[in-house]
Amino acid sequence: MRESPYLEGNDQLVQVLKQIPDFKLFKDESIKNLLRLSKIRTFSPSETIITEGEYEKCMYLLISGSVIISKNNKIILNLKKTGDIFGEMSLLGKEPRSATVIAESEASCLVIDAEYLDNLNDEGKNSFHATMYHMFAQILAYRLRVTTEKYTIANQEIEKLKKEIALFK
Repeated sequence: MRESPYLEGNDQLVQVLKQIPDFKLFKDESIKNLLRLSKIRTFSPSETIITEGEYEKCMYLLISGSVIISKNNKIILNLKKTGDIFGEMSLLGKEPRSATVIAESEASCLVIDAEYLDNLNDEGKNSFHATMYHMFAQILAYRLRVTTEKYTIANQEIEKLKKEIALFK
């Protein structure tokens, strides 16, 4: 893994982030504050980014490349799009990481440290939290829809197998 210094004063990256739909809601000053306590990490193919069960208080925003998210060594999601976010659940609670994330190709990520949220002044904290939680809600709603679809398909397969087994009895 290669890691940049903190990104304070990187106005070029502000404009890049403003092109990502979820960040269009943010004011330039909020993004600049976010970058002040963020870094860019670049991972080699097959390099582990997040390990299931570990504790870490940061989330990742995919800038380039692709990553695979797995649980119990089973692939559950493949992220390839600039702006895809992962690891966000670590900011929502004190639980360990729920999945492993591995770089599928060389992957560059903006790493947002949770301490940032704690260091904002009250005025900025409320609006930033509201925007971040809105973004989290959209991400989690999408992932819940995907999970529900997979769950439904799995249940249909189970029922089909039960019927086939019953025929052999």
